[in-house]
Amino acid sequence: MEYKTAEEKVVDRNKIVKPLLDDFYEFISQVNTSNGRLKNAIKYSFNQRSRLEGIFRIGGMPLSNNEVEQCIRPTTLGCKNSLFSKSYEGAQANAVYYTLV
Repeated sequence: MEYKTAEEKVVDRNKIVKPLLDDFYEFISQVNTSNGRLKNAIKYSFNQRSRLEGIFRIGGMPLSNNEVEQCIRPTTLGCKNSLFSKSYEGAQANAVYYTLV
């Protein structure tokens, strides 16, 4: 759906997404687990709830950070590739290349 204003987006998010998110938090609040990864994931979800709910106030806030991650991907790959430099000179060449890029 194409929105003309951020306010339209906020209205639709409150109408469509908010009930789903509320149902999700209601469900995970009823999960009983004593410890482990699931407990940590549930705790993390509740700790991040206020940040997540920013999408219901700010229409320009994207639902995904995928675009940002795609922008920084080449830099991350460059750093990982630098780990495999075979010599000091090769590492310097990589550093110069990625500094210019």
